Amino acid sequence: MARKEFRGRTATVYLPAGEILSEWQKEATQGGATISEYIFEMVEKARRPVEDAVRPDLIRENSDLKTLNRKLEQEVNLLKTNLEIMQTEVYKQRFAGFEQVDAPGMHNYDRVLVDMLKRGKVLDSQEILGGLGIDPRDSQAVKLVSNQLEELKRFGLIRESPHGWRWL
Repeated sequence: MARKEFRGRTATVYLPAGEILSEWQKEATQGGATISEYIFEMVEKARRPVEDAVRPDLIRENSDLKTLNRKLEQEVNLLKTNLEIMQTEVYKQRFAGFEQVDAPGMHNYDRVLVDMLKRGKVLDSQEILGGLGIDPRDSQAVKLVSNQLEELKRFGLIRESPHGWRWL
């Protein structure tokens, strides 16, 4: 018999198997509800499928947001490409003195290049160019890096092996 405060508003449910009740109790506990609250919420939810249907305005908003997201991703990719091009151009201007190996005058080596090599790992050309942010298809920029490597090699600071370049 139900407690006095629940009289007149109780229902008894007979389930086809005890496992179902165990599953419901586990789900109720995970949701922080009693079994009564859980069953009530599930029944009420099933009674109102129209209210829970996706609203057209939300579908439209979601579609608009997806379109905007795609547009912004394309814009970011374009900006990244332009940034890489500009970084390569700046690199070519900064290290133009290395157009020729043993060019007259005093030239500063790329500090990032020297620091990468000083870490002691053997670095191949692709790793070096990637670390410097240089497009491997830009032959002029690649030549500037190669000439710096050759001069560092002549000074006995680095060594070239079949696997790449290494600081000595």
